[in-house]
Amino acid sequence: MKKSISILTAICLVVSLSAFSYPGPADENETVQAFFKTDFADASSVNWREKDGLYFADFTSNNVQMSAAYDENGTLLGSSRIISPSEVPADLLKRAEGNFRGGKSASRVVEVTFKGQVSYYFTIVTDKFAIKCVADPDGVITEDSRVKIQK
Repeated sequence: MKKSISILTAICLVVSLSAFSYPGPADENETVQAFFKTDFADASSVNWREKDGLYFADFTSNNVQMSAAYDENGTLLGSSRIISPSEVPADLLKRAEGNFRGGKSASRVVEVTFKGQVSYYFTIVTDKFAIKCVADPDGVITEDSRVKIQK
C-alpha cells in the first residue's frame, strides 16, 4: 500500500521540465528504456529519476508535459499529463466550482492514469481559499487541502 501511495504521489507531482535531457538511472536499465520508447515514441526532453526501484520519466509529448512511472521490469505503472480545463469531462469542474461558493477552477488540471483508472487533480480558487481537489474515477470530488489566500 505504501508503495502504491508513493507511486501515485510521485505521478501527481509533475515537475518542471528542463530544456535538456540528462542521463538518469533508467539509462542503465535497458528494459525500462525499451518499454518507455515503445509507450512514448514521440517523447522529448526526457528527464529520469529513480526511487525505491521505481523509475520516473518527466517529458514532453505532442507539446504536453507528462510524467510516467515504471517498475524495474518495464511495466508502466501510471502516467500523468497537464491538460486544460476544457479537456476535463464537461460537468466535473462545474460541480466542483458549485461545491465552493464563488469558486473558479485554475487554468490547468493534472490528469493521472493509475492502474487503468483516470483521476483529475485541480485547484478551485475562492475569495478566501485556494482549494486543491481530486476527482476520482467515479467522478466523486474531494477536497485534498486548502490554503488561505493572503490579501
